[in-house]
Amino acid sequence: MSNASLTLQSLDVFLGVDHASESADFESSFMSRMSAYMVRLALSNPLTAQPSLHRRFLTHLAAQRPTVRELAIADADERGADESELARAYDVAIVALRRLRDMHTRASPSYARD
Repeated sequence: MSNASLTLQSLDVFLGVDHASESADFESSFMSRMSAYMVRLALSNPLTAQPSLHRRFLTHLAAQRPTVRELAIADADERGADESELARAYDVAIVALRRLRDMHTRASPSYARD
């Protein structure tokens, strides 16, 4: 797994992005899938200690409350969606993260072949 992939996972957790469903419980969906993936990764390469460290970091990030997403939603609820600068900034960050992920997805196969 590349450092870029690890960074994208960290940003997903920090921003409260869940790829399974908007209404799914974050901890049970993204974190459980990521933990299972990292266990498989560690088992396939026993010399790599990073997956467990990264998994612990993601778990720590996911446990922090309120999340950035929760703050943005609360601010939009309090001020109104049109008046919430935090909600607008959050939406801009999510769009930027999506673009970064799309670029990473297009670029990563060329690195895997090398």
